Amino acid sequence: GWLALAGYAYAEPSVYPFASGFALVGVLLAGAAWRGKRRATFGALVLLLGVGACELACQASGLLIRGQAEARRRYYQELHQLDPTLGYRPRPGLRELKLSYHLDPDLRGVYSTDERGFRNVGRDYAAAQDWFVGDSFTWGAWVTRDECFVGQLEQRWGRPAVALAAGGYGVLQYEALVEQALRERPARIWLCVFANDLAGQIPLAQSGAHYEEFATRFTRAASLFRALDLGLRALVLRARGWGPKEAQAGVTLWPAAGAARDYLASRHYEAVEATYARILARSQEAGVSLRVVLIPSKELVYRADYERLFPRQRDYLRNEAQGYERLAGMAAEAGVPCLDLTPALRRAVEVGERPYFALDPHWSPLGHQLAAEAIAAWRP
Repeated sequence: GWLALAGYAYAEPSVYPFASGFALVGVLLAGAAWRGKRRATFGALVLLLGVGACELACQASGLLIRGQAEARRRYYQELHQLDPTLGYRPRPGLRELKLSYHLDPDLRGVYSTDERGFRNVGRDYAAAQDWFVGDSFTWGAWVTRDECFVGQLEQRWGRPAVALAAGGYGVLQYEALVEQALRERPARIWLCVFANDLAGQIPLAQSGAHYEEFATRFTRAASLFRALDLGLRALVLRARGWGPKEAQAGVTLWPAAGAARDYLASRHYEAVEATYARILARSQEAGVSLRVVLIPSKELVYRADYERLFPRQRDYLRNEAQGYERLAGMAAEAGVPCLDLTPALRRAVEVGERPYFALDPHWSPLGHQLAAEAIAAWRP
C-alpha cells in the first residue's frame, strides 16, 4: 500500500500530491466496506486519517524541503531563469548570491552576474579578445571568478576575458553562444567541452522545459509520499551497489551511466558531432580563431580508482575517452587547435594532489589553476 501511495504521489506532481494517495486509500476503504469487513474498514480509515495528517503537517511546515532540497531549489530558482535563445540562463544583475552544494553544506559559492547574466562583472565585452564558451566548469562552480581558470588566465595574460557559460549547458547552447560571440568578432573563441556533452543533446525549447521541471521539483519535495518514494529508490540503488564510493585522498567517485556501453552504438554521438562540426565550420567561415579545450570528468582523471571501484561500469567511462578522441580528430581535420586537459590533471592526481572537490564533481581552485597553467603554456 505504501509503495502504491508513493508511486501515485510521484506520478502526480500537483500542488497537493497526496490527493491521489487519498483516492487510492478511499478505493480500498470503499472496497472493504462493500465487503462488510468492519475491522478492515476501520483500519483503512485510521490509515487514511493518519497519512493525511502527516502529509498535511509536512506540507504546512515545509519540513522535508529543508537541507538538500532547499539548496537545490535555490540553485534552480534563484540563480537561473528561462531564456528563449538558450532554454535557460543565469539571472542578470545578481549581486553576491550565496549558494551551497546540496551534498556538502560547507561547499559554498558566491555569484554575481552582469546585464547578460554571466560572471563578467566589470569586464568590457568589446575590449575582451578571448571569449570562453562552456558549462559549469567555465562558469566556475563553487569558486570565485578570480579562482576560475578564466580569471586566472586573465591574470596571466594581463588582459580581460569573458565567459559565456552556465551549469548544464550542452552543445546546442554552445552553438548559440558561439554565434553570439562571432557577431562581436573577438580575436579568439575558446570552446570548452565537458564529458557529459557527449551523452546527447537536448533541443533548446525542451531544455527550458527541463529547467522549469527542476525548478519546481524541489518545491514539491514537501510531500511525504514523494520523500518515501525517493528514499525507496535510494535504498534499491544502494542494494544494487549503485552509489558513490571513496577513492584516494578522500575523493568520492560516482558510477558513470549512459545510453549504451559502446559510444558509437548509442547513436547519440551523431547529433552531438553534427552540432560540433557546425561550430567548427561556422567559426572558419567567420574568420575567427576557434580553439577547443576538452575538460575531463572527475572519474576519467581518477580512472584507475574508478575501474577498481566500479568494474561493471568501465565501458561507460571508455565512452568518454572515445568521444574525446573523435572530437579531437574532427578538430584536427578542420584545422582547429584542440587541447585535452586529461593528462595534466591526471599527473597531478598521481603525485597526490586533489584537483577536484571531495564530493562535488567540479574542479577545486587547484584544478582551475592546473587548467589555466596548461592553457597558458599551450602553443597551438
